Amino acid sequence: MRGVSAAVAFCVLLSWTGRSRADYFYTTLVPFGSNVGTAYGINDQGDVVGNYVTSGGASNGFLYSGGGYTSISYSLFTGTSVAGINNLGSMVGFYYLPFDSNPGGFRIDGGVINGLEIPDSRYTQALGVNNLGQIVGLFEGTRGGRHGFIVDGLTYKQIDVGADTTLSGINDKGDMVGSYLGMDGFYHGFVYHPDGTFDTITVAGATETHAMGINQLGQIVGYYVDANGVAHGFLNVGGNITTIDASNALGTYVYGINSQGSIVGEYLGAADSTFHPFLGTPTPEPASIVSAVIGLTLAAAGLAWGRRAG
Repeated sequence: MRGVSAAVAFCVLLSWTGRSRADYFYTTLVPFGSNVGTAYGINDQGDVVGNYVTSGGASNGFLYSGGGYTSISYSLFTGTSVAGINNLGSMVGFYYLPFDSNPGGFRIDGGVINGLEIPDSRYTQALGVNNLGQIVGLFEGTRGGRHGFIVDGLTYKQIDVGADTTLSGINDKGDMVGSYLGMDGFYHGFVYHPDGTFDTITVAGATETHAMGINQLGQIVGYYVDANGVAHGFLNVGGNITTIDASNALGTYVYGINSQGSIVGEYLGAADSTFHPFLGTPTPEPASIVSAVIGLTLAAAGLAWGRRAG
């Protein structure tokens, strides 16, 4: 039996070693038959939220859970986008009223939807929520200027890393990600820590970098725009940045990541030049597959040895 245990342990070790780059299996989401829209957020259960547009032009939020879709609308005659979801099923997002270009924020707790507006603001967008119920987003002040915010219970705090600050995601450690307009005239991503410090995220050669989502492991996703004006998604793990491009896409935007490494976003389809919501599931690297096969072979050999020894 010791031979069996050693072989199985070796198999597990090999299976988890050396994953420095993840590729993805991409699935286009089709809420209620529509493949036009955006996937904004994903929780650790794999529930996805976003927005879809019907053939008649109606814009609604959606929840994808357990293989089925639920349509979400803030109220009648509004355009709705659900931007974030936590592991408890609480959701946040934003909506547009007819003939009004200024969005309003909302939160959904226990199936009940309520407005979320920052005081003395022209508009509010709620974009991310963690398992503690803390909400982040952006608002525009009555005198102009966009600012990031965090709502914690009944209080809120304005956060400005630079001009035009947006907060897009937050994890349970309180690390928040977003973007700001630098003095160099370019947008930069950042991760803002609970102690008030922040780290800038800039993809080399990019004209824009936007950090959009962060998981419980501190892995960050977002998108950047290259010198040719093409958008690419990115994954930042410990400062190492990997480009993400969806299959057959003219541009890729990644907005959310869960603790299993699954990502969501939108891509510009090469065939129709239309934005489509997608779910990206990590696929193992070839080296990991080979390692797993070797490990299983050793496990089988160990099992056979154990039987002979017995």
